Amino acid sequence: IGGLGHLALKFAAAMGCEAVAISRSRSKEADARRFGAADFIATGEEGAFAAHASSLDLIVSTATATLEWAPYLKLLRNGGKLCIVGACGDTIDGVPTLLLMMNQLSIIGSAMANRKNVQDMLAFAARHGIEPEIDSVLPFSDVNDALDKVRAGTARFRVVLTND
Repeated sequence: IGGLGHLALKFAAAMGCEAVAISRSRSKEADARRFGAADFIATGEEGAFAAHASSLDLIVSTATATLEWAPYLKLLRNGGKLCIVGACGDTIDGVPTLLLMMNQLSIIGSAMANRKNVQDMLAFAARHGIEPEIDSVLPFSDVNDALDKVRAGTARFRVVLTND
């Protein structure tokens, strides 16, 4: 639940969805609930996946790490979709095709929207007061410092660069 995930929660809540945040630990739970999550799954806790099996219609994955996808797919109800919007690696390894077939699951992805969809999204955000959480604002001359924060995982949400 970082730079993209926190916005996904805000948009889902504004759309009236019952959003469920998924993260490895509970360290981001309070933030997730503040952004609109109705529930929280801490995947690092024993039994977390089993306790929420077949409970979701859609997972929007904003993760940038390579994940073991099978446990996440088991969170989906029949006909559910896993939509990948985070650059999470080169391949989706270990996806059990029988699970996809028997539960009619879909894996889809999206990188960018067309101009009209972006305009609609920005208008929706303005109507609902959706704004990003900004971790820090740095001058462009400090771009390497900003990248170091992102790579080190110390940028919690968004790092903004401004002209010097």
